[in-house]
Amino acid sequence: MVLEAVGLAKRYPGSARDTVSQISFSIGSGETLGLLGESGSGKTTVIRSILGLLPGNGRVTGGEILFDEEPLLQKTPEDWRDLRGSRIAMIFQDSGSTLNPIRKIGRQFVNYIQTHKAV
Repeated sequence: MVLEAVGLAKRYPGSARDTVSQISFSIGSGETLGLLGESGSGKTTVIRSILGLLPGNGRVTGGEILFDEEPLLQKTPEDWRDLRGSRIAMIFQDSGSTLNPIRKIGRQFVNYIQTHKAV
């Protein structure tokens, strides 16, 4: 499996219950997975959990996430910088908000490539 989540759970600080609970799936090479649900159902939370991009002091409270059989939840910030953008990434639904409209697009792409290229 390329990506696997087993029993994934996430709770935001101050919340009495998990935002997402017992999420499990696996994606093999060449496969596609779609996450569907109402607004606020936890789709973005699941993806941000996989990418180590939970806002604030958010963290996964249960389960396991494996990428190419490597556990992701124990990654350091340095490990994440090496992994994100070069081996795993997210295409946001509103990808237009990813780019800064007052900066030249070429410079933004160059910065992105320099940030994520292998050293």
